[in-house]
Amino acid sequence: MRKWIIFLLILCSLSMSYSGLCEDQSQGQSYRFDLETAVQYGLANNKGIHAAQSALRGAETNVKSACGVFLPQVITQASYRKLENQSAKEFNQDYLDQNGYTTSVRLSQPLFTGFYGINFFQRSRIEREISENRLNMAKLDLIYEIQQYFLALLKAREDYRSAETAIQRFQLHLKSAESYVQEGMKPYLWVLQVRSELANTEEAAIKAKNAEKTISIYLNSLLNIPMDAHATYEGQQNDEINHLSFTMEECKSKALENRPDIDVARKNIDVTEKNVSIIQSRFYPKLSLDMDYYNQDTNYNTQRYIDMKRDYWSVGLNMQWVLFSGGQDYFAKQTAYHEVNRYQELLQELKNKSAVDVSQAYFLFEDAKERIGSAKKALEAAQESYNLATTRFETNIGTSTEILDAQTLIIKNEAGLNQALTDHRLAIARLYHAMGIINYNLK
Repeated sequence: MRKWIIFLLILCSLSMSYSGLCEDQSQGQSYRFDLETAVQYGLANNKGIHAAQSALRGAETNVKSACGVFLPQVITQASYRKLENQSAKEFNQDYLDQNGYTTSVRLSQPLFTGFYGINFFQRSRIEREISENRLNMAKLDLIYEIQQYFLALLKAREDYRSAETAIQRFQLHLKSAESYVQEGMKPYLWVLQVRSELANTEEAAIKAKNAEKTISIYLNSLLNIPMDAHATYEGQQNDEINHLSFTMEECKSKALENRPDIDVARKNIDVTEKNVSIIQSRFYPKLSLDMDYYNQDTNYNTQRYIDMKRDYWSVGLNMQWVLFSGGQDYFAKQTAYHEVNRYQELLQELKNKSAVDVSQAYFLFEDAKERIGSAKKALEAAQESYNLATTRFETNIGTSTEILDAQTLIIKNEAGLNQALTDHRLAIARLYHAMGIINYNLK
């Protein structure tokens, strides 16, 4: 017995050690993503996508459930009845002291339900298609959101790199300014101006670094990565200009063909039309074939009568027709017609919105493409201006203010180019989202 106890203790100890090791490995797990792999990982692990998939599975189950309206119903009933008669005399054997047992089984096959069954089944199939489109829309929204934050992360890194480069320039400038001041060649005001610009640039670098950390946390959340895990997002700002191979009108046509939310709106109209047909079925007669089997046992508490047992079955063709229901069915049908009209108007509104979304994204794409060229020229001019201002200052022709202005202009134009490059790729992401087309890497 003691050996068994020692064996169990050792086994528990090993199990706890193994689970602790697995937990440490899980906590120390690291991830590396570029834009495409981040999107694919998010689609596989995001909880919102899992919820939409569960909704789709539920809709598929409803389709199977709806098949039951075509099949027969089998209903069974059983009862027990005890009777005690307190009368002094009783001549009717039905009211003598007795125990009664009754069992029945009914099979009812609907033959005609006013087209209720077929419309109910078709509605469930349309609802499954709606769930599928909602899943696709959730995927598109998630892809767009991941791409937005990923590009914002790259922009924050580029802003930080630009700020660090500017800080190095200002530090060199500050040393030069302090040297000139010590020699009495320049006023101390110059040093103060450089320190002020240096502090502003350091603040910008801190903001960019904090923005990078904040965006990384949000990306981890979208990808459903554990908070204690380390995720590295790889990539850099790309100055390549993309060109669209289709016109704005073609983009609008693709949006009408591919956007899941527009298809959902169309399917909602189909669902409401099926609701009209389902309500219409209440105005028709219902026809069913019913088969019944009964078993009844009566046990008397007296020897004067013999216990009785009955077994019988029946087959019948039944018709039921509600001729008047107080106007409920009529007004229910009118309400369903109004729902059809409502969803038709919502569909048209959604089509108009899709055209606006595509137009805005297309214009933003063209705008960012033009801004990239202008921003590159402006940055080249600012760098040339800085070099010229430095040369002029070293030859005692220019002033320190010219150098500070040139450095500030470089920072401004670098930020402008970085923003234009980000807006360019964001416009691509927005355009594909507006068209309802998946584009993992924005190429």
